[in-house]
Amino acid sequence: MSTETSFEDWYAEVKIEFAKAGLTLPEDIEMMELAHMECMEANRSVADFVAASKAEQNG
Repeated sequence: MSTETSFEDWYAEVKIEFAKAGLTLPEDIEMMELAHMECMEANRSVADFVAASKAEQNG
């Protein structure tokens, strides 16, 4: 990501992508805010975050 995405925009995209992937969206908003900050710091895309979350949820 070349520009930082606001948490609101990032979270909206994450919700859509989690639903598409059949994943359960964590209810802890603070955890999601932390994930957003980490993704922005590491220039990690939503797709990468969703893929990692899928791997975690599927074991």
